[in-house]
Amino acid sequence: MNIQQLYTALQPFQNAAAGTLTVPASEVTDWTDVHALLVAALAGQRLTITGIRDFPPPPTSNAIVYAGVSGLFPWDRAPAGQTVLSVTATFSVDQAGEPQLLRYAHRAGRGTDPCR
Repeated sequence: MNIQQLYTALQPFQNAAAGTLTVPASEVTDWTDVHALLVAALAGQRLTITGIRDFPPPPTSNAIVYAGVSGLFPWDRAPAGQTVLSVTATFSVDQAGEPQLLRYAHRAGRGTDPCR
């Protein structure tokens, strides 16, 4: 897979009218590393970003970046009790052609919390 193919594959997960990106782990099982991250590190085994103002245009580099907010922490409470944080999710393709995901949660006054 190349970055253009990944961009095309991400389109069904976008809802531009609602300003959301929702990527369930169950729908990306062939993206091995992304699937593993969603299962292991994200509540509900899905990446959900809301409040996206500008969806990424077709990529001109090896990065597709979404910025918005997401309920990610703490893990021991239901999603309704999770903290809503500003997040950035960057999708890319590694040298072997495998999709990758780097997710940053921006904590007020504390920098970022990378999860990949």
